[in-house]
Amino acid sequence: MIELASVGRTYGSASAPVTALRDVNLVIQRGEFMAIVGPSGSGKSTLLNLIGCLDQPTSGRLLFLGEDTSTLNDTKLSRIRNRSIGFVFQMFNLVPELTVYENIELPLVYAGVTRERRALTTKVLERVGMDHRADHPASLLSGGEQQRVAIARALVNDPALILADEPTGSIDPDSAEQVMELLGELHDQARTIVLVTHNMSVAAVAQRVVRIESGTINEIGAAVRPDDRAAAAAVMPAPDWTPLR
Repeated sequence: MIELASVGRTYGSASAPVTALRDVNLVIQRGEFMAIVGPSGSGKSTLLNLIGCLDQPTSGRLLFLGEDTSTLNDTKLSRIRNRSIGFVFQMFNLVPELTVYENIELPLVYAGVTRERRALTTKVLERVGMDHRADHPASLLSGGEQQRVAIARALVNDPALILADEPTGSIDPDSAEQVMELLGELHDQARTIVLVTHNMSVAAVAQRVVRIESGTINEIGAAVRPDDRAAAAAVMPAPDWTPLR
């Protein structure tokens, strides 16, 4: 699904460059559950932003379903982000004055979906168990509830790829367990999931763990604790989707 070849990312000026990533080579397979781990400042979130087409490499190539993202214009990249990728962030990124329902339907609004908008929004509301809070302002929800709403928003366009940046970092342990169970169920449904975390117990639910330090991948291997989701995903049909042009 995604291939990074000798990817680097540098910020700042030519006279004072700051290297966030260097010579990253990585392949993410369709239907995989991958965890990217490393200490703060290691380049985890920078790598996730590149995978999610929120940023572009300054060196190397990033291929999204075989297409070099550097050749895609802003419109095509925006359509990929909106329709093919679901984002889940540590701080939720909900609009506090909007209701739960309104937050979840935002990607559909941006995508120009009209006729099916209510049905799709209601479906994911029920999927994450937040239909009873549909009319509540997002600002009145607990952290765990806000993260479930954020996951529903990520799912509403039925993306094949879910990117989660520290999704358990700002919620209590019970809510974190529920969020990880939900991500596991989504993987069982053949979605590709890439999870960034510094917590090895969270990373252990993944099939594969990528360790990054000082902007360089220094180890790729199986998760610490085996998980039977790999076998379940292997027999699931892959989503029928192609790059948007």
